[in-house]
Amino acid sequence: MLCLLSMLSAYYVIESEYESGEGKADAVLIPKSKGNQNALVLEYKVCEDPEQLPATAQAGLAQILSKDYAAKVRLHEHARKIQAVSLAFCGKKVSMEYAKIPKL
Repeated sequence: MLCLLSMLSAYYVIESEYESGEGKADAVLIPKSKGNQNALVLEYKVCEDPEQLPATAQAGLAQILSKDYAAKVRLHEHARKIQAVSLAFCGKKVSMEYAKIPKL
């Protein structure tokens, strides 16, 4: 996944296993310029049963929020919008959950 995200490196500082809050997010994208105000906190999960994809994605989102993985992102003044994104994978199937995180 990090390789796919590297295409965005002209616009974002991309951190993998970014320590913030009470743990480490799988990936964090912090905008480089003030023209781009959207930061992303990404969590990846894997499950063995496709029926569990939505619940697994929801668990990843809950992890981002409960462990406050966006804590250090909030320190970047130009990152005015923070999105939490959880991707759950089961083979070639994927489920996604996302939420806006308050900047505070």
